[in-house]
Amino acid sequence: MPLCTGCGARIPTRKATSDLTVDDVRAPDRLRAINEIQHRVFSHLRTVLTEGERRYPDDVFVGILLDHEDDHLRVQAVWCFEDALKRVQG
Repeated sequence: MPLCTGCGARIPTRKATSDLTVDDVRAPDRLRAINEIQHRVFSHLRTVLTEGERRYPDDVFVGILLDHEDDHLRVQAVWCFEDALKRVQG
Protein backbone atom coordinates (compact mmCIF):
# COMPACT_ATOMS: atom_id res chain seq x y z
CA MET A 1 0.00 0.00 0.00
CA PRO A 2 2.75 2.58 0.66
CA LEU A 3 3.97 2.11 -2.90
CA CYS A 4 0.48 2.75 -4.31
CA THR A 5 0.07 5.77 -2.04
CA GLY A 6 3.43 7.23 -3.02
CA CYS A 7 2.78 6.73 -6.70
CA GLY A 8 -0.70 8.23 -6.40
CA ALA A 9 0.71 11.31 -4.70
CA ARG A 10 2.24 12.29 -8.02
CA ILE A 11 -1.18 13.34 -9.34
CA PRO A 12 -1.78 16.24 -6.92
CA THR A 13 1.88 17.20 -7.37
CA ARG A 14 1.31 17.63 -11.08
CA LYS A 15 -1.85 19.64 -10.44
CA ALA A 16 0.01 21.90 -7.99
CA THR A 17 2.82 22.59 -10.42
CA SER A 18 1.53 22.46 -13.97
CA ASP A 19 0.14 25.51 -15.67
CA LEU A 20 0.98 25.83 -19.33
CA THR A 21 0.74 29.64 -19.24
CA VAL A 22 3.05 30.22 -16.26
CA ASP A 23 6.63 29.11 -15.68
CA ASP A 24 6.40 29.40 -11.89
CA VAL A 25 4.96 26.84 -9.51
CA ARG A 26 1.33 27.71 -8.73
CA ALA A 27 1.23 26.23 -5.22
CA PRO A 28 4.77 26.01 -3.81
CA ASP A 29 3.65 25.22 -0.25
CA ARG A 30 1.49 22.37 -1.51
CA LEU A 31 4.34 21.10 -3.67
CA ARG A 32 6.68 21.06 -0.69
CA ALA A 33 4.08 19.25 1.44
CA ILE A 34 3.49 16.62 -1.24
CA ASN A 35 7.22 16.18 -1.69
CA GLU A 36 7.54 15.59 2.06
CA ILE A 37 4.71 13.03 1.94
CA GLN A 38 6.43 11.18 -0.89
CA HIS A 39 9.73 11.24 0.96
CA ARG A 40 8.17 9.75 4.08
CA VAL A 41 6.08 7.17 2.18
CA PHE A 42 9.04 5.85 0.26
CA SER A 43 11.32 5.95 3.32
CA HIS A 44 8.70 3.94 5.19
CA LEU A 45 8.40 1.50 2.29
CA ARG A 46 12.17 1.02 2.21
CA THR A 47 12.18 0.34 5.96
CA VAL A 48 9.33 -2.18 5.69
CA LEU A 49 10.88 -3.98 2.72
CA THR A 50 14.29 -4.22 4.38
CA GLU A 51 12.78 -5.16 7.74
CA GLY A 52 14.31 -2.11 9.33
CA GLU A 53 13.64 -1.35 12.96
CA ARG A 54 12.84 2.35 12.53
CA ARG A 55 9.48 2.10 10.78
CA TYR A 56 6.61 4.44 11.59
CA PRO A 57 3.83 3.01 13.77
CA ASP A 58 0.70 2.55 11.64
CA ASP A 59 -1.20 5.46 13.22
CA VAL A 60 1.76 7.81 12.69
CA PHE A 61 2.11 6.70 9.08
CA VAL A 62 -1.59 7.33 8.37
CA GLY A 63 -1.29 10.73 10.06
CA ILE A 64 1.62 11.64 7.77
CA LEU A 65 -0.61 10.85 4.81
CA LEU A 66 -3.83 12.52 5.93
CA ASP A 67 -3.17 15.28 8.48
CA HIS A 68 -2.69 18.56 6.61
CA GLU A 69 -3.70 22.15 7.33
CA ASP A 70 -4.31 22.77 3.61
CA ASP A 71 -7.91 21.63 3.02
CA HIS A 72 -7.32 21.01 -0.68
CA LEU A 73 -4.25 18.88 0.05
CA ARG A 74 -6.15 16.97 2.75
CA VAL A 75 -8.93 16.08 0.28
CA GLN A 76 -6.37 14.93 -2.27
CA ALA A 77 -4.47 12.93 0.36
CA VAL A 78 -7.67 11.17 1.45
CA TRP A 79 -8.45 10.35 -2.19
CA CYS A 80 -4.92 9.02 -2.67
CA PHE A 81 -5.16 6.88 0.49
CA GLU A 82 -8.60 5.49 -0.44
CA ASP A 83 -7.40 4.73 -3.97
CA ALA A 84 -4.39 2.85 -2.57
CA LEU A 85 -6.69 0.84 -0.26
CA LYS A 86 -8.90 -0.13 -3.21
CA ARG A 87 -5.88 -1.30 -5.20
CA VAL A 88 -4.53 -3.37 -2.31
CA GLN A 89 -7.89 -4.86 -1.34
CA GLY A 90 -8.62 -5.84 -4.90
